[in-house]
Amino acid sequence: MLHIETEGQVPPAMLEASPFQPDAGQAVPWSSTPIPFLAPVANVHLPAPTVDVVESRTIKDERQVRLRLSSQRHAWRLRLYLPASAAIKSATVDGVKLSLPSYEQENSTSYTGLLFYGTQNHDVIVNLTLASTEPVTGFLVDSSPSLPDIANGLIKARPSEALPVHSGDRSTVFTKVAF
Repeated sequence: MLHIETEGQVPPAMLEASPFQPDAGQAVPWSSTPIPFLAPVANVHLPAPTVDVVESRTIKDERQVRLRLSSQRHAWRLRLYLPASAAIKSATVDGVKLSLPSYEQENSTSYTGLLFYGTQNHDVIVNLTLASTEPVTGFLVDSSPSLPDIANGLIKARPSEALPVHSGDRSTVFTKVAF
């Protein structure tokens, strides 16, 4: 799907470039915030990021999991979304303890996102301690500043005064993960 994030009006030429639906609804499973401008597109076959369980063990009432996160398309950013039921107690990368975000009030009340930048040239090994011993199902998302060819019409329709903001133009691929 294509979507437009805006803090103002979407230029009419851009709305005409793709079959945007103004009230399309929820775009991604981990967010309850509707994205107002979504357009369906054909599958562009971008490789999804991967999660490998390196180690998983249960000690008393906790579960310790070591995961290898990887972007198969060398994206610059990875985000691991885990449900509140995973009950993350701690997370470390290369021995550095991550500060855990509060559950994302703005976008969701049921998932926590762990964000990793600079992932384009290497895997991320993350160690999690979970207060739950139950299986976990979440999502791994990668983001890249490149857009697939299917977005060319939209980019050409963007007027010169309409500039990319925040993370700019980007492609995002996600996959469901379970461990």
